[in-house]
Amino acid sequence: MYPRGGNAREGNETMQIELGNNESATVGIVEQSDGSYLALTFSKSREFKTRKGAIKWLAKRGIEVK
Repeated sequence: MYPRGGNAREGNETMQIELGNNESATVGIVEQSDGSYLALTFSKSREFKTRKGAIKWLAKRGIEVK
């Protein structure tokens, strides 16, 4: 895994994993334009009002975000 560079917003912390055959998966946290946060895993995503809530949700699923 490697960090994805060039995030548009400072609050975005995502990692993009190359799966081969021109496919990739993204995991992490993305700050949305309305101030909420979108937590992404390989198979699920969920919207949160706070960054702390998104980090806790990802941690329960084994994804560490700083």
